[in-house]
Amino acid sequence: MRRFIRAAGIACITAVHFTFAGPSAAFAEEPAQKAEAAADIDALNKQALQLYTEGKYAEAAGIAGQALAAAEKAGGPNGAPAMLSASRLATIYQAQGRYAEAEPLLKRVLSILEGVLGKEHAATQKGAVNLAELYRVLGRYDEAQPLYERAVEVLTRVLGPDNPQTITAVNNFGLLYQAKGQTDAAERLFARALEAAGRVFGADDPQTLAIANNVAMAYRDQGRYEEAEPLIKHGLSVRERLQGAEHPQTLVAFNNLAALYLDQGRFGEAAELFKRVLDVRERVLGLTHPDTLLSVNNLASALDGQGRYTESLPLYTRAADAYRRTLGEEHPLTLNAINNLAAAYDFQGRYAEAEPLKKLAFEARERVMGPDHPDTVVSLNNLAVLYGEQNRLAEAEPLYVRVVAASGRVLGKDNPLTA
Repeated sequence: MRRFIRAAGIACITAVHFTFAGPSAAFAEEPAQKAEAAADIDALNKQALQLYTEGKYAEAAGIAGQALAAAEKAGGPNGAPAMLSASRLATIYQAQGRYAEAEPLLKRVLSILEGVLGKEHAATQKGAVNLAELYRVLGRYDEAQPLYERAVEVLTRVLGPDNPQTITAVNNFGLLYQAKGQTDAAERLFARALEAAGRVFGADDPQTLAIANNVAMAYRDQGRYEEAEPLIKHGLSVRERLQGAEHPQTLVAFNNLAALYLDQGRFGEAAELFKRVLDVRERVLGLTHPDTLLSVNNLASALDGQGRYTESLPLYTRAADAYRRTLGEEHPLTLNAINNLAAAYDFQGRYAEAEPLKKLAFEARERVMGPDHPDTVVSLNNLAVLYGEQNRLAEAEPLYVRVVAASGRVLGKDNPLTA
């Protein structure tokens, strides 16, 4: 039994927008110079935002960096223009997978907002959501959880449930629960966000489609494939028409449809879509971007389903090695890639190479995610299967007992993975 990596829908990360009730002292002394600098910074930020929206992340990062440098020169590192520019640059860095560069910018923005506006202000909580989203992507769930909890509570109380900022916070909190394997809690939050988004944005708005995609992924995690497929296909159709076939969010929709096909055993259809997404991501994002590596792993999983192990093995190796370098040994994506590399060895009867990798994946998942995370249960099952294949029944049996006990509790008795 194997779990493959998939994109977790659209991470609704947005720049923090805020206003202050007066000009800085430096600007007040030279109003003409202030106006000119502000216009230049605004133009750069608008250009960066347009490039980001078009998925041209490298160009957007360069322009956003210029905007931040100009804002810091004009009003200091703690001024409103600098905070806005820093937040936007951090968002673009995250889209590029440049997480180490994004984190200090997001922390800086949040610290300034807390000092200037207070912790109860909506803009402050928007900054907290952006930092929490980074922690979620990095697998630092314990750091993300309190930020999300407080943001959802404050934004719902201060702005109301139908405010776009509240909707984003609720959706992203659902992504955290999904990453932690708590699919029922994730589905409830996604459903709550989707209902509000439909009222506020309309059914075919990109933000509504992103949340609908997350609902579909929750259904998929629960084995509710017939409910998931029409949601994914509708979102894909609208995105392809409005944003184009190579837009980053359209590629996420293609990836998630392929993931659903893979779960259903439709390996040929899945491989075709995964290959299509991989080709674009390699060309646009580069060979080592996390989204590219996601596609490398997913294509390998589809090839496995077709018995094409000699083709899948180098892809798994590439993904595992790159994730280790870029995200670290114990990041959830690294552990997924290691797990799948071990399974590829297993399928070829290369048990001596598979065993240490399966042990590593299980032990790290148990330590990092906890014994009741679905991925931990899957790793435990995979290790038991390996022992069983080698007729090491005395070692396999206690692991199977643990798997059976945990599967019904964690995944649910009606989930296809436990049936």
